[in-house]
Amino acid sequence: MPKQSAEGLIAATILSQRVRISQIFESEAGIARPKLAAELALRSNLDVESAVAILRVAPEETASAATSFMRALAAESIGLNSLGTEAITDKKAARLAEIKTNIAPLKVKA
Repeated sequence: MPKQSAEGLIAATILSQRVRISQIFESEAGIARPKLAAELALRSNLDVESAVAILRVAPEETASAATSFMRALAAESIGLNSLGTEAITDKKAARLAEIKTNIAPLKVKA
């Protein structure tokens, strides 16, 4: 078995912890309970399965701006136009509308 350098082991450990934390936060239970998810992800050594199991049996937290934002991100199917007044369900159309709106002020008239 090849030996890994200390830097390689540190990098692998950091990566595995980032993945663990992301999986806890991005689970359905973690999105519904972001405060408890933060505690379990950042202040415990629980594996993902154990942390998510605890989150599932905990009562859901009341909706906050952060929770609503996380749920919107999880849905990944809604884009808002630049004014935030019209829902755009086509991701490509939403991105093109955003680019068009953001580039318009940069165009210089000849």
